[in-house]
Amino acid sequence: MRTFARAAVAVPTKQVAELNLLKPRRWWMVVLFLSWNVAYAVAVNSASVIVLPYEVKRIQPSKASQTTGLVSGFAAVFQLAGLVGIYFSDTSQSIFGRRRPFVVAGTFVCVCGCVVMFAGDLLESLFLVIVGFYALNAGLSIGSAALYALIPDVLPARQHGMGSGVMALHGVVGSGIGYALFATSLTSRYVLWVYVGFFVVFAAVTAVTAREQAWSPPNTSLLTENPKHTIQSLAAGEDNGYAAEDLEGVDDSDVAQLKPQSAHSRRCAATGAKCAEMGTSLKQFLWSYGFSPRRHPDFLMLMIVRFFTYTNIASLVYMQYFYSDVIGAKDATELLGQVSLVTLGAAVLVAVPVGIVSDRIGRKLPMLSGILLMAVAYVPLMCAKSLALVFVSAVIYGFGNGVYSTSDIAMACDTLPSKKASGVFLAEFSIAMTLGLLLGEGVNGLSLEAFAVSGEGRYTRTGYLVLFSEAVAFLAVAFVVATFIRQDRGKKAQVEEEQEQADAEVFGQTLLGLVDDAEQDAQDGQL
Repeated sequence: MRTFARAAVAVPTKQVAELNLLKPRRWWMVVLFLSWNVAYAVAVNSASVIVLPYEVKRIQPSKASQTTGLVSGFAAVFQLAGLVGIYFSDTSQSIFGRRRPFVVAGTFVCVCGCVVMFAGDLLESLFLVIVGFYALNAGLSIGSAALYALIPDVLPARQHGMGSGVMALHGVVGSGIGYALFATSLTSRYVLWVYVGFFVVFAAVTAVTAREQAWSPPNTSLLTENPKHTIQSLAAGEDNGYAAEDLEGVDDSDVAQLKPQSAHSRRCAATGAKCAEMGTSLKQFLWSYGFSPRRHPDFLMLMIVRFFTYTNIASLVYMQYFYSDVIGAKDATELLGQVSLVTLGAAVLVAVPVGIVSDRIGRKLPMLSGILLMAVAYVPLMCAKSLALVFVSAVIYGFGNGVYSTSDIAMACDTLPSKKASGVFLAEFSIAMTLGLLLGEGVNGLSLEAFAVSGEGRYTRTGYLVLFSEAVAFLAVAFVVATFIRQDRGKKAQVEEEQEQADAEVFGQTLLGLVDDAEQDAQDGQL
């Protein structure tokens, strides 16, 4: 009797350990399964900063900056497609896992967008170029949202910094390749097919190397107003999918909200959201993104920091015009490709080392340093009258962007309101970037257009000074908000994992104790 009872407990106890503790991955596996970010970066930056401005100015030269700003701004709306995709990704029970199918789906949409943009270039149709550009942005959003969610899904907390560093490294390498394409004699219509090749190849690499297992929702049919019922069901050998962390911090008011039909309700109650049972209605979809700012203030402030940081990054859309109007470059597109390579080269040097170091010293200091460096980089740019200061600015900005990007993703993974819904909350985190780009591109485009030289299709130096000053102001706000972030989990991650392992072992012993008590009670009753 005793042997049978202990054998019954062994299965759920093992599941508890597996659910709470993720095994570290070798560095080269992390590089491979996150490699789709290379294809993402190849397209997302160069398509917005080079391809779109080039096509707009070629097809419709009048009011090019205003048109580019408006088109880029509305493209941010299409990036919200990732929110819808990740909503279904979090509860997907595909045999291929929760994330990989959506990376592949995003790739398909991206390829379709590139084909439509190619057709618009051939036919000189700005409408088709814009439609394809919007489809490309939608596909990039779907794929990247699923890819980001792989970090907390498959990597333990002590590797979040390394994973974020690898993502940043892929980002700068991909961006460098994208810009390098335009430093050659290739035109945008052929570069679009290079995008397609990168999407297909790296989607295949990610799909093969992610090694994501099929996910099944917890069985909540045994959960009642008494949490001990759940523990007793585990002791009886019934697989209800609950781990030790599911019972931590759950009080009577939380348990009262949980319904047998909905694992989603459990997730929302645990994060402070009051939502109905899982469904497909708009109201329930919106509730799935709810979290309590009072219980998770750091995650909210991190979103605000990202919003203002990417509002500054939106100014880079107009650098091609700056090189032509102020620096006097004969081929502004080629110069932009060269400067971008220098910027990304500087970012490559710091991305992974900063990610690894942040696992030991924390994320906050690197984040503040990165924001400060990006702000400083605008000073030589404001004074630039030759290429020398342009490249100095590029190096400083590259260091800052590399440091910030690495700590940004890692801290987001550390402060998630719910690990179970990591995809949803990381997609919500990406909204901050989307809205920041939307505001920045719209405001910057209108500001620059106010200083247009009538009839000449160019802009004055004063207009660019206003543009860069706005970028510095946005970074200043981001820096101030970042100083209020309190949780800096990076240096504590390994300690917390060891504590989680100890808690899982205690949890298993508790189950064994319950079985022993129940067995003893049964024997006493027989006597």
